[in-house]
Amino acid sequence: MHTNKVYEFPRMAELRRTTGGTALLVASDPFLVEDVSFVLQTSHDYVQTAVTSIEVFRLSKDYNPRTVVLCGTLGAFHLQAVAEYARRRWPRARIIVIGKAWELLADELYDASVATDFTLPELQSTVEKCRTHE
Repeated sequence: MHTNKVYEFPRMAELRRTTGGTALLVASDPFLVEDVSFVLQTSHDYVQTAVTSIEVFRLSKDYNPRTVVLCGTLGAFHLQAVAEYARRRWPRARIIVIGKAWELLADELYDASVATDFTLPELQSTVEKCRTHE
């Protein structure tokens, strides 16, 4: 016998209060995207990826990531442009840079950085530290 069940879904406001939020990853290397996405998915509900700075600038006005991870391989110009945009548009988001951020960005444009040869536990630790200092 088949029965029809009615499922109730939580309202979006309630869902946002109880979830890990979203993360934005800006990187073009598919292997890096895979590794970083894996780490971000352990503490965030959804990971949005962008390959170029243009994709970041075109995100919905309602999009509001909790964490932004930028890859230094974007190049100095695009890395700085995205970091400035992210800091201005999402002032409460934590910005993590993969690569030598201190060589490319002013301190106020990022909250933490990890080396390009990071291990997954190192990245996980950095993400968690940023999340606890929100």
